Amino acid sequence: MEKIAALKLDFNDEPEFLKTLYPSIDEIPNFIKAASADGAEDHEYALILEDGGYQFKKFATHDAGNTALSIMYFLKNYEVLSEDSIKTASDNLIYAAGRYKLKVPEQLKELAKYVTDKGIPVVTREKHWMPIDNLKPVDDISTGKVERNLENNPKTKIDALNKGSEKKASFEKVAMLLDKYPVKDAVQAKMADDYFNEYWREFDPADRQAYCTKLASLMVDYFMKPSEKVAEYTHQQYSHNFEQNLNVRKNFLPEDMHEVIDVIGSNKDQVKPETLASALTDFDKMAGLDKFWDSRIKDPYATVFGPQEKIANDWNYNEDGSYISESDLRILANTRIGNVKKQFGHDFAFKFKKNPKKEFESLDKDMKLLLARMCADNS
Repeated sequence: MEKIAALKLDFNDEPEFLKTLYPSIDEIPNFIKAASADGAEDHEYALILEDGGYQFKKFATHDAGNTALSIMYFLKNYEVLSEDSIKTASDNLIYAAGRYKLKVPEQLKELAKYVTDKGIPVVTREKHWMPIDNLKPVDDISTGKVERNLENNPKTKIDALNKGSEKKASFEKVAMLLDKYPVKDAVQAKMADDYFNEYWREFDPADRQAYCTKLASLMVDYFMKPSEKVAEYTHQQYSHNFEQNLNVRKNFLPEDMHEVIDVIGSNKDQVKPETLASALTDFDKMAGLDKFWDSRIKDPYATVFGPQEKIANDWNYNEDGSYISESDLRILANTRIGNVKKQFGHDFAFKFKKNPKKEFESLDKDMKLLLARMCADNS
């Protein structure tokens, strides 16, 4: 094994990795921001390695923030460790997560079970934990009591995890969509989120819902918050804006077909939202409305699903058949600012990049409509 002193294992070894997960400080969960910078006691490290007479203390767990960071770093770097070290660290991290009511990523559970099934003993140390009966639960992530009995978890499939050989460890993949998008750690979760923000228009509406729902669930495991665009497709109930979203279609239909829209809307209380979204998809395609998706009308799943109550920042623009949200403006500012610069000039583009909604609202009616249509432009 590589010299331990040269290994990059935890936050102290590789602090720059945190910026990969959270590009801006605003994205970092509050409980991680509050992580203590003080050194932990020996029993508060998930792993202590010895090499050349020196001890190397790794993966601090003396508070919720440090435990979350240690879990993310461990899942990124565990393959350079021996199997007995993996066993010790994974067991101690799961134990620490239970103390702070952090949700344990499935990959960590499966890794602990894999080495347990191989009969590798865990090296334990005496723990001098202080009572935590009055410890408040962490609000920034999903909470729940950690299952210490890992024998009931699904079996994992590991190709190889042997010292001195090429690491081919691959847990049973979580299929994001058509088995094309496996997410195994926090870095891949961030990449999957970025991928959707760039290519979401290429997804079929039903696939958008499936992809984002699964991705958001995994991001919670890695103490991450989905982007606005991903979050839009994670709702499981009818949107408070359902009727408004649906009725926009009347602008693009002959009057004798308006009754069909009313009939579809009247079924809201009789059918599940996924059933109505599927039926609306068929109708849109039959009526030729699918060519207006993501530009003049919301796609069927974005039409049907959404928050049940209007939220404070639930801003949208809906004029002359163009419907956009604040999220659409941000995506335009972040991914196609060059197009904005060509149309509106360098000064406006610079300001729009910093505050898309404010600059949009400063435009006159015609310019707002032009910018709204740029948001919906697939090019």
